[in-house]
Amino acid sequence: MVELSILVFKGAKLGYDRYGLKGAVAGGIVAGGSILLVREAVSRFTEVDDDRIDEMAERIQDDEELADIVGEEFADDIDLTIGKVEDVIDEFVGDDRP
Repeated sequence: MVELSILVFKGAKLGYDRYGLKGAVAGGIVAGGSILLVREAVSRFTEVDDDRIDEMAERIQDDEELADIVGEEFADDIDLTIGKVEDVIDEFVGDDRP
């Protein structure tokens, strides 16, 4: 399985860089919760086994690999999703930027 701790750490680091300690907490929660939610949804609603989910999750950690997987046509959707995640962090943290 993709190391959940790595994803939580990356989310916390992004949140901390932007919003300080509150952002780190929010970013870690969002990153960790997101991967768990996606894994649960994929395994529940598809017949994809856990090994295949792990393989794809490892591939998307590399930005170039992610672009190859989703293609350029979905780049705007990815940017929109990232924007929504940032909005959730903003709502949680408020406007307390360091």
